[in-house]
Amino acid sequence: MMKTIVQIFGYLTVFILATNCKQKSKQDDFSWDDSTATETKKASTVLNNSKKNNDPFTFDAQEKKPVETLYNELNTEITGDPTYGVQVINGSDLGEQIHVYNTDAQILFLAASKLCKNFNFNSVFGSYRKGNLKNGKERIKIDHCCAGFIPSPYIEPMEYYLNTYYNYNAISEYRDNVFKLRDIRQSLETEKRAAFNKLLEGVDPENLVSYKLVTASIEGYDFNTKKLNIKYYVNHSQQIGRSNTKSKLTAFPKSNYRYQSSRTYQLDMAENEAKAIFEYYASLNERSKNPPFKLIVKTTYAMAIPKLQTRPYSFETKIKTIEFYKMATGYPVQHNKIAEIQINYNQKNDQNL
Repeated sequence: MMKTIVQIFGYLTVFILATNCKQKSKQDDFSWDDSTATETKKASTVLNNSKKNNDPFTFDAQEKKPVETLYNELNTEITGDPTYGVQVINGSDLGEQIHVYNTDAQILFLAASKLCKNFNFNSVFGSYRKGNLKNGKERIKIDHCCAGFIPSPYIEPMEYYLNTYYNYNAISEYRDNVFKLRDIRQSLETEKRAAFNKLLEGVDPENLVSYKLVTASIEGYDFNTKKLNIKYYVNHSQQIGRSNTKSKLTAFPKSNYRYQSSRTYQLDMAENEAKAIFEYYASLNERSKNPPFKLIVKTTYAMAIPKLQTRPYSFETKIKTIEFYKMATGYPVQHNKIAEIQINYNQKNDQNL
């Protein structure tokens, strides 16, 4: 009798949590201002790349800073290594740093973890898991994106995050030793939880930044139309961690977007400005004086849990702005900015996108 009551209570708990998650996803539904037109402008915040102390896993109160600086500082603190921060822009190493990680993926993982902060992982995975089984006997049923991006033997985002990005392998090494796993997880909860929560606080799923989601290059300049031709590519999906779960782009201006491999953006520009850009690239590389000229692209996008959970249980993203910068070492700065596209999803037929 008691076992039946416990089972019923468990089912009710899962149902309530699932309902709450769906309600939250509705609240997080993307809404875009009808009055905001898609436009190009040349304004941007100047970014800096400063570091903080190197005390691992300690966190001070964070002031309002550019997201790149915040991610750098948090990663420096979590490892104690000032070269461990944001490493890659457009696939290029920054400076002489030793550790080269795809920080786009790391930020994406933290955003997914934050969106799933109230998801009941224990009800899905139990206190430990082995393959498709939880607690050694019950079969695991994955029917939500929050559960999909945490693979076996991990049972929640923090321990998988530490394994993926900081080489914390204790859980994997003792995956079948339930006594050791219990000790490891209790230790992680005591020593790492506060720091991980601090990482999540520094992530805003409504305003994520990527340097790989969109890639672009200058293809040429038209003297007749006075336009600089920029070709850019938008990635349809991003993998979260080493799982099969992805964050998929759900919308973009033009209904036939998913069938396009590239787009051409034509930017109004005076001849002298375009000439200066061509000369700038020629000065960077003596062997490559002709287009295409590779650009650094800073993309700001939003990420959410879909209203309706369907296979393969992906998260969803929408691009908000695309900023084009001349190629240079480190993070892009104001004086290297060429243009910014602001996306309004209510303008379906903007031919310039």
